Amino acid sequence: MASFSPEKIAAYFAPQGLLQKFVTEYKYRSEQAELAAAIAGALMEDRFLVAEAGTGVGKTLAYLLPAIEWAKTQHEKVVITTKTRALQQQIIEKDIPDLKRALQMDIACVEAKGRDNYLCWNKYIEILAGKRALKPEEQEFMTAVLKWAENTKTGDKKEISLKSSLLRHWHLLASDRRSCLRNKCQFHDKCFRLKMIKSLEKADLIITNHAMLLSDILVDNSILPEYKYLVVDEAHALERESFDKLALSFVREEITEVLKVLEFHDKGFKRGYLRQLRRKNQQLAIDESLTLTAKTADLAEQFFNQLSLGLRKNDSFSLVLTDEITEKTWFKKAFEIYSDWQHLMRLLINSLKQLSRDIEEEEEPELFNIIAVLEEISDNAFCIMDEDLGTEAKIVWIETGGEQAISISSSHVRIGEILDNKLYAKLSGLIMLSATLAIEDKFDFFIEKVGLSQYTGTERLDCLLEKSPFDYKNQACLYILSDMPDPKHQEFSQTVARVMMKLLSAAKGRTMVLFTAKKSLSEVSQLLRPFCEQEGIPLLVQNEDGSFGAMMEEYARNNNAVLMGLDTFWEGVDLKGDLLTLLVVVKLPFRSLSEPYSSAGDKYFRLQNRNSFSNFLLPDAAVRFKQGVGRLIRSETDRGLVIVMDNRLAAKAYGKVFLDSIPIKNTIETEKDKLTTLIGDWL
Repeated sequence: MASFSPEKIAAYFAPQGLLQKFVTEYKYRSEQAELAAAIAGALMEDRFLVAEAGTGVGKTLAYLLPAIEWAKTQHEKVVITTKTRALQQQIIEKDIPDLKRALQMDIACVEAKGRDNYLCWNKYIEILAGKRALKPEEQEFMTAVLKWAENTKTGDKKEISLKSSLLRHWHLLASDRRSCLRNKCQFHDKCFRLKMIKSLEKADLIITNHAMLLSDILVDNSILPEYKYLVVDEAHALERESFDKLALSFVREEITEVLKVLEFHDKGFKRGYLRQLRRKNQQLAIDESLTLTAKTADLAEQFFNQLSLGLRKNDSFSLVLTDEITEKTWFKKAFEIYSDWQHLMRLLINSLKQLSRDIEEEEEPELFNIIAVLEEISDNAFCIMDEDLGTEAKIVWIETGGEQAISISSSHVRIGEILDNKLYAKLSGLIMLSATLAIEDKFDFFIEKVGLSQYTGTERLDCLLEKSPFDYKNQACLYILSDMPDPKHQEFSQTVARVMMKLLSAAKGRTMVLFTAKKSLSEVSQLLRPFCEQEGIPLLVQNEDGSFGAMMEEYARNNNAVLMGLDTFWEGVDLKGDLLTLLVVVKLPFRSLSEPYSSAGDKYFRLQNRNSFSNFLLPDAAVRFKQGVGRLIRSETDRGLVIVMDNRLAAKAYGKVFLDSIPIKNTIETEKDKLTTLIGDWL
């Protein structure tokens, strides 16, 4: 095998090796070299590798270097996927250039991104031609991007440097599946997205994200070129992302907007695409299509209004449709309305197809596109309502906004099986990595949920655990408050706020507080904000104090700020040095079974007569806890404390699973009143 071996790869990472000479701030770590060698071995032997690399191991370089060498020496494409766009950008803008310099290789590396990142020429020209009325702020956006749009070679919005208040109008120009005219578009040859897809054919390395990888699966691998080697970074998120991305949805706003394109009422006038066709051709028979459009729109509205009747006592953001719920009168009525709507949709689609035959199709590519969109909506609704509802393999739920149903969706209960059939089965080599895969040093939970179980018996799957090189014994300590009320107690939020006031007085800010529920976050922030204002402590709360990016910038500018957030903050924050010294976990991150994803996990294990708490809810929460605690120590010089306000961590037997899964081994049970003294001593 031409000049490729695990030994050669490991040598690059050695002290005084190639990386030491060319990569800024490189430091030899035996864990990184071992991981890189294991990845090289898996690629050579066409094996699958699941690896956990603790914080500080340097997993990104550990997989990039062998991936590049493999691609160049064996002339094989390697696809690398991450969950976050931030990591994707780091790889493209920093890590790949570093390795190109070190290896002195000409590496063809292309970033594969979703279509909404690219300028659509058809939308752009239509706006310039005055075919779309713009509001003043939209006009300002267009003026700001005009020069870029005329000169860009890539059409990639990352080239644009605009303030967020203007960039939020990007959707005006963004390529999107619904409005895309495909090969009927007059600008087909200039399409930036198609240019990106074509450039992937010549790439050695393709850098993408989980969402794009899964989109490729949805369209039978028609986006990414054929590949046999895949590296999945942030692999802990793949299964959850797959549940969302591989779901089908019938969306209220979507059907309403598409039908409005055909006809809408404006200040007493009837307008829309169908009447525009009539103006072009007076002989065209559009009356049937107009009537069907109005009736279909009315029934769609009735359907979602009927679904909304079942949500009045449901305070969650979704309602999973169990067999019991589908037998209720309100849902049976909704199903009857849906059946009538589906019948009318078919009639409308056929009527529009007849119109298409009556005119020259090339003259009206928009009509072809509208028909395609309506067919997709109809097909999705049919799959959800007629095929998926009530089956063991699927879960169906209603998404809500306030007391209104905004969509009905379905997804797979056995996501792992789908990933195996659609993804792994086509691969020769697979590398899956994350800092948080193992629970109590075992990979069983991850392997089962992502659909790799069958490979354990064939000896094709290897597992590797490389622990963090950081000195957690001297860098971190975890305190459990044993005298907190139960998290379900009505005074829990008030108690959390009181304890937080003491903590902030002792720690002088530099604190992040992780919540699991919006209600709890809102209650505590309301109680805490007056205190913070009085003490001059900047309080930054998710959904209250700006975007994630703006909050992170504000936090970094102050040396005494407090961050409070939900899911994004459990795994999307990297605060090195003195920026973070105190991390507070309000509740253990158990998911609610009312969430569709959790309900699917519960159903998966119940169908096998296995306990869903010990096999799903507990290990899932342990991984999320591990992610949250991992926010604290991000470098060798960091030092700080974790405070857990959920006394179940000490009181319940399952608390051991959480504690055995994190790298911090200094764990102390204490009481609220003793906490500030202990913090002062540590800090």
